[in-house]
Amino acid sequence: MKKKAVFLDRDGVINIDTSYIKSPDELTLYPFSAQAIKQLNKAGYIVVVVTNQSVIARNMCTEHTLGLIHKKLEIELKKEDAYINKLYYCPHHPDGDRENKDNPYVKECECRKPKAGMLFQAKEDFNIDFSESFMVGDSECDIQAGITAGVKTIGVKTGNAVKGKIKPDYIVKDLLEAIKIILK
Repeated sequence: MKKKAVFLDRDGVINIDTSYIKSPDELTLYPFSAQAIKQLNKAGYIVVVVTNQSVIARNMCTEHTLGLIHKKLEIELKKEDAYINKLYYCPHHPDGDRENKDNPYVKECECRKPKAGMLFQAKEDFNIDFSESFMVGDSECDIQAGITAGVKTIGVKTGNAVKGKIKPDYIVKDLLEAIKIILK
């Protein structure tokens, strides 16, 4: 049986976007994030985070440290009985760390948003019905990934505030407001 899902960008949607988050100490959730995600959990949605993390390609953070950042996210959500089913991240960037020519993360890939590779991987992993699913993001690349995948798109005014030419299906104040649209 196909499942419905909500894809969430991380920085600017779930947590305050402070440019490049390089350590767990730099991750601060918005006060409404756990409550919003908990509502999705209760409503039976698969909750998937899809996040570009060029800090790896830029050699600003290791994958181990990124794992610790994501562990903190998980712990903070769990404090309020909320959870993410899976978190996918893209460690690549075509420019990345120009100093280190042997960096394997400096490349073009299919997972980096605005491409929809992470969404397609989640669809396969969880048997997701894109026609019943949503992408919530704060940037043009988040919205483009959702459009490419064929899910409904919601832009939030937190973080990068969805500036640009590509328009989502809905624009709302924040993740909590996005959940109201999703649950209608």
